[in-house]
Amino acid sequence: MNRAKIWGFTLLVLAAGAVNLYVVTQRSADQVLEQVGGSLRSATAQFESGARLFARQVSDVAVLAARDPELVAAVAEQTSESQRPAKATRRPSNPLPPVDVPAAAEKALRGAARALEVDASRAPLLAIASEGAVTFKVGDKVLTGKEPIVQAVLANPGSGRFARVEDALYFVQASPVAGGGTVAFGLPLEARWPERIKAATGADVTLLVGPKPVSTLPGPEVTAVVGAARKGAGATVDGGRLSPIRLPMNAALPAVPLLFAKAPAFRARFLALPGPEAPGAVLSAPSRALFEPLAVYQQLTLLALAVLLVTGVALGLLPERTVTAHVPRELAGAADRIARGDFEARVPRMSGTFGTLAAALNRAADAARMARVASGSLPPTGVAIPPATPANTLDVPMLAVPPPEEPAPGAGLFEDPFAAHAAASAQAPAAPMNGTDPAHPTPLPIVIPQRGSTARFQAAEPLAAQTPVRMPAAPPPPPPAPAPAESEETAWQGVFQEFLKVREECGESLEGLTWDRFRQKLQKNKDALVQKYACRTVRFQVYVKEGKAALKATPVR
Repeated sequence: MNRAKIWGFTLLVLAAGAVNLYVVTQRSADQVLEQVGGSLRSATAQFESGARLFARQVSDVAVLAARDPELVAAVAEQTSESQRPAKATRRPSNPLPPVDVPAAAEKALRGAARALEVDASRAPLLAIASEGAVTFKVGDKVLTGKEPIVQAVLANPGSGRFARVEDALYFVQASPVAGGGTVAFGLPLEARWPERIKAATGADVTLLVGPKPVSTLPGPEVTAVVGAARKGAGATVDGGRLSPIRLPMNAALPAVPLLFAKAPAFRARFLALPGPEAPGAVLSAPSRALFEPLAVYQQLTLLALAVLLVTGVALGLLPERTVTAHVPRELAGAADRIARGDFEARVPRMSGTFGTLAAALNRAADAARMARVASGSLPPTGVAIPPATPANTLDVPMLAVPPPEEPAPGAGLFEDPFAAHAAASAQAPAAPMNGTDPAHPTPLPIVIPQRGSTARFQAAEPLAAQTPVRMPAAPPPPPPAPAPAESEETAWQGVFQEFLKVREECGESLEGLTWDRFRQKLQKNKDALVQKYACRTVRFQVYVKEGKAALKATPVR
């Protein structure tokens, strides 16, 4: 792979990684914000339901205490005594003890709390106002009645509210007493209640009580959360920005902010509570814990892309090396022999790409050899002809060269190499050689092949005592036509063997291919061509067509 391909592949992978990182971040960020909003909604529902239940318990205690018979009787008696005229002249001999309305009110409130199974041990607020006298008690502490909270609680009987008392958030309910007067009862919110909401929903609770809010948040975060929640006016708002996150498994790497997404630090909501001083509560759900897995995924992906970028650049800068393919020795040797003109060379069968190349070389060598045989430049047997010597020459009369075979027009794919020469000889008369009659030519020496040689006869140089004769250059005559039965049978057997060889080189199956079937096919084709072209015989040749062995039929006249 060259340098451009390496860098192109690297850029393609980097682009795919960046797109994947963006898509995953967008989807994950939406899911995280939905989870944060779900935690906030769950916390709001639990806070509101808990506050309503708590307020209902306090209101029930105040209403039940206001109906207590002893308290009603005490308030009525106190009212009647205040309306009775004073007698300065005479006092009763046995005066009744004064009515203790505050004691009766406290007794009635505690009795109602026990009856309703309300825990009144956590510094309850007990108050009674009758005939201008006000008694206000928070736990063990008794207020004078001049504090603003006293007037705020007792000013509107019949309604409950949240109020700050002793830096604690109380819910107080004031109820009117029959006969004149008002009784009030209140309890502070439980200190562990915000913790329970946080444990159940994951959201923090901040109670705006007194100068210092009560919150499950760390101190530095309370101001930012409360400020953002107040701006929302009761709606859910996103506050802050998520700080950079560091990989937990490697503290050496710097913290990286979240990419491709708007990630708030928290979502918050302000809840206004009824009361004279407008107390409230802020519910907030942090998002850092939910965004951390996404941040870790981003950092690991960016780290992997950076490593890939460095690796791709480094590989692209390396010098390119040329890898030489290993060519089998047999294939290389056969190709070299064929290149030098040895068309008898053959490549053994191979598999894969080298097998295809070997089959192609074998077919090319066969085609070149057959072309040379057809042109007469190569004997059919491929055996060299020995040189002419006086010992192997013999004077014989020159024989006339018979005319070559003429194939039917357009019937074959081979061209007769002697066609042009035969046409020229037919038009011009033969020139006398050495002033002699062409019918009685001068004997020429003929080379006698040595015993055991398969070479054909070839005209040799004349002996020194004879007059040299120069003959016009002409291609050698074609071999004499074989006998009708035996020669044709032998030629067809050679074609059959050649056909089997070519099929095997092309990788075709030889199953079911017999001599009898092959001979019948050739005879059928010969008969059809002889009848069609009125030719003497048909010459068959094996060739390769589209990677498969095939036969060519050439009519011969």
